[in-house]
Amino acid sequence: MHRSKRSVLIPVLLGLGALLFFSGGLNDLQAQGKKFIQKGDAFPEVAFKTPSQAKDRTYLGISGGDQFKVNDLKAEVILV
Repeated sequence: MHRSKRSVLIPVLLGLGALLFFSGGLNDLQAQGKKFIQKGDAFPEVAFKTPSQAKDRTYLGISGGDQFKVNDLKAEVILV
C-alpha cells in the first residue's frame, strides 16, 4: 500500500471508531449483552456508507453502491 493511502485510511478508521464511541454505540452494545471483539475474532459484517466522492472510493478500492464492508477494502492492513 502506498504511504499516501495509509495516511488517509488511518484517520478515516479512527474517525469511525471515535464516532461509534462518542455516539454511545458502545454503551448500546453492552446494554444488549453483546461482547466486544477480542484478539483473533473475525470483524463483524458492518456496512458503512460509501463515500460520495470518486477519489475517496478509488482510495479505498471500492466501487459504487450505497454501502461497503471492511472486507471490500483493498488493503494489507486495516486498523480499527
